[in-house]
Amino acid sequence: MVKAGSINMAKAIRRVAHRSGQARKMTFVRDAITGTDNYGGEITEIVTGNEGLTIPNIDAFIAPIVTKTDTFNKGGHLVTGSATLYIPSLETIKKNVLGIDSSGAHSARLSSFNELESKDKLFDMEKIIFSADSDGTSDADAVEIYTVTTNLSGFEVDRLQFKVTDDGGTNRITTVVIKDNTGTTTTLTWTFDSNNNFDDDKYHTIDLPISNVEAGDKVYCVYVPSSGASGIRTATATIANNFNIADMDGESSYLTTVVITSNATGMTTKDFRLYKAGEWNIKDIKEYRDEYMKLSCDKIRGERGSRRRAAIINEEDTSVGPFPAEDAY
Repeated sequence: MVKAGSINMAKAIRRVAHRSGQARKMTFVRDAITGTDNYGGEITEIVTGNEGLTIPNIDAFIAPIVTKTDTFNKGGHLVTGSATLYIPSLETIKKNVLGIDSSGAHSARLSSFNELESKDKLFDMEKIIFSADSDGTSDADAVEIYTVTTNLSGFEVDRLQFKVTDDGGTNRITTVVIKDNTGTTTTLTWTFDSNNNFDDDKYHTIDLPISNVEAGDKVYCVYVPSSGASGIRTATATIANNFNIADMDGESSYLTTVVITSNATGMTTKDFRLYKAGEWNIKDIKEYRDEYMKLSCDKIRGERGSRRRAAIINEEDTSVGPFPAEDAY
């Protein structure tokens, strides 16, 4: 609820979005927190409440200071930047984005999301590489297949996003499989845990990384059901035949399909996106009570697209190199 005389930041950003590209939809990502033992060694087990978080569809307004600056050093070419981001208060995000009331049966625990922290990340959908409103098949089934109709190079693709709902009751996505043109041999598979992760109450947004992913990496998605307790659902990555989307040049190798599978029939997906992500790391936070937050952010990643392309060419034909390393961090 917005008090009289207060700024409804979420509504203001949505209104500005009709006139300015500076109003964005962003995905909040926080890495899981691990502890140390008595000898200072890292404990790989993640305690409940310290899971990471992935929260898509957060309204943000970018007021650029320096949104892109090129640096060229011994490690390679890097594009960095800095900007001020304005986002709604955490209470507003929980209520409007996640659908979590301040009290009630389905009030989520989310002890790790009571405040923003330095080095939390916001991913901007910087460039949509491929999009589809739906998979083109009948709704309410157990398998949805998105087919890329052109030879899509992968070196600009960082993440994928889609929305999912059920035709009645609860369901769960079991796997999301990304395949290249070699068929079933080269894949990246995100496998979700055995808990329900979507229902018929609304469209739930799933956002997953597909670049710089290693086997065993995990993503933590927030599930808020129409009733009952909310929770965090874990997806784990497996890689077959050295899948690496950055190696796909759009000619000899390219992305072909993304297969989304659910535990039972009833699943419908829409608004599928493959996109290049601008990664903003939160550095400073100013909270204006329960109205909005002002974030000073740094873009510490975001290689120039031509350098990504050059890295692939260099791998295929060493006679045209050498080129600088793709990553400079």
